[in-house]
Amino acid sequence: MAGAAALLALTLGGLVAAPAEAQRSPSGRIALASQRSWIGDGNTFVLRVDVDRIRSPQDLQLTATVHAAVTSRSQFARTVHGSLLGRRVARSTVPLRFDAAGAVPVVFSLPGAPDNVGAEPLPDLAHGVYPVAVSLHERGGPAIDSFTTHLVRVPSATDLPPLSVAWVLPLSAQPGLQPDGTTDLPGEDRRRLADVASALAGVSGAAVTLAPTPETLEALRTLGDEEALDDLRTTIDQGGQVIARSYVDLSLGTLLDPALADMVGAQRSHGIDIVDDLLGVRPDPRTFVTLDSLDDDDVTRLRRTGVDQLVVAEDELEPLPARVTAGLTLARPFLVEAGRGRRVVAAAAESGLAAHFSDGDDQVLAAHHLIADLAVIFGDRPGQVRGVVVHPPRDWEPDPTFLATVLTSISSIPTLAPVTVDELLADVTVLEDGGDAVVRQLTTGGAPSPGTGRDELDRLRRSVESLVTMTGRANPDVELLDQLLLVAESQRLDADRRHAYVTASRGRLGDVLDRIQVLDRGSYRLTAREGTIPLTLRNHNPYPVTVVLGLASDKLEFTEGDALGDNRSRLHRELTLEPGNTAVSLQVRTRTSGDFPLRIELRSVDGGLDVGGSRVTIRSTVASGVGVVLSVGAGLFLLVWWARHWRTARRDQRLVDPTADETA
Repeated sequence: MAGAAALLALTLGGLVAAPAEAQRSPSGRIALASQRSWIGDGNTFVLRVDVDRIRSPQDLQLTATVHAAVTSRSQFARTVHGSLLGRRVARSTVPLRFDAAGAVPVVFSLPGAPDNVGAEPLPDLAHGVYPVAVSLHERGGPAIDSFTTHLVRVPSATDLPPLSVAWVLPLSAQPGLQPDGTTDLPGEDRRRLADVASALAGVSGAAVTLAPTPETLEALRTLGDEEALDDLRTTIDQGGQVIARSYVDLSLGTLLDPALADMVGAQRSHGIDIVDDLLGVRPDPRTFVTLDSLDDDDVTRLRRTGVDQLVVAEDELEPLPARVTAGLTLARPFLVEAGRGRRVVAAAAESGLAAHFSDGDDQVLAAHHLIADLAVIFGDRPGQVRGVVVHPPRDWEPDPTFLATVLTSISSIPTLAPVTVDELLADVTVLEDGGDAVVRQLTTGGAPSPGTGRDELDRLRRSVESLVTMTGRANPDVELLDQLLLVAESQRLDADRRHAYVTASRGRLGDVLDRIQVLDRGSYRLTAREGTIPLTLRNHNPYPVTVVLGLASDKLEFTEGDALGDNRSRLHRELTLEPGNTAVSLQVRTRTSGDFPLRIELRSVDGGLDVGGSRVTIRSTVASGVGVVLSVGAGLFLLVWWARHWRTARRDQRLVDPTADETA
């Protein structure tokens, strides 16, 4: 019994002691708050670290260790994750003393740098990229949390050509135009787009190549986000480029399907007009940017639409021979086949750089990883004119902190030069092999098919074009229908949402047509051989519409000049109906008496839309010429018959002298 009690006490003691022990365990998280992007001769390298979730800051320290410069991009990629760091060059350990902004600074200085209290001296470093491992720990204890950033040492020589960096930034969101005709963007999307635009405008000379979705820009204007549009205009004024895109995001298969050329043309034309109106610049239709699969036929189709510059994903290209690249990053434009012996110049969106785009919490660290990677590419072949295209992954949501950090750094580092895609392709010569321009091969089977289920969209689009012949294109209903059908093509929509846009478009078209009516009196009476049939057409739309009035009856002749040729039993007349009622008089000649139908129909000017119609009864009380002759003949016959019958009857009754006829 005593043993059991002792065991219970020991167990309970352990349970009580465990939380106390856990409370004594060190904790904390660190993140990069900021750092100097590069250092030159006699400079100081400063990095600042945010420290969070700590309980006893007096017991904790930060250690930053500078390691030897990386010798390849493959090694650099490993150092990002804290491995292959190489030998130690310098180390600084500091207590958690926070600056005015709440971060802990760590300082290193090159020889010749101004005196800085607490700075750890560095040897005279050659130009290169040096991993810097930063850790949080107790005095003498293991790391609680850590990360690796990089120190970029630029060459002392100032005459080396910098690495051109073309930054392509798509700006897009879910369609703002809703099926009911209203405009709405989620608050998160609006804030993100506004913050990104502000970050871009805040970096002078960033030379960003913008690829905005026009429908997204239009939604921002409709919702009153003019400040975001102003910031984008500022970015363009500071040397940016704008690439033309379709009105909404289309799949590559849709863009390149020859059967959809008219729709795609409308998408691009409308998109160009929107960007021109909102940003004050005509977007560039010559440059096409995609991360999707292409083949030679796709490039040929693009070339026919006026595209003569491409940015494609490096992963979609056949690898080049080692003799051409020497195992280093290409960083040069090249050519791709465009059919019939033609070629277009292209640049590759560097896939290794895309790996630094993330949705993690430490966007400042991710930004400096990208800057260091660019510095490694420059260091591959310093002295040569080279350039790279930076394009974020498809699923990356632009982060303003990341963008501001990267773009500010690119603009400040002497070994990097921000350029547009146009400038890169113009200034960096095409890669050559043995004196000939390198033609790279695309690896894939081309853009996927746009898929099925387009019949309803195509029918609706034809119907809207027919409506245009009735109302003109500058009409609020037509404009909204055009936009709804354009938005319905967006690859961002799932099947249910696309169906909602199609249903809404069909309903709005039907509403326009339902407001055009023939007021049906049921029947009309004609009391003479020639007469007038009065019709009343009603247009409840707030604008004029032009329709073709069609009439047909086998028992009527239309005596007006617009009857259909020699067939006087049919008539078509083009009418413009102002809002309200319109009276129409029809001059007719009846062929017969009695009741017979008159068919009335309204169609669009091109005949593609059945607007409405009616079927009324014509009651003619006028006898025809043949009828009159027959009636008179029948009357005379009956009169003679009656007279003879009367005389015969009188004779039979002896009321007539039987010899009267002979006497006569």
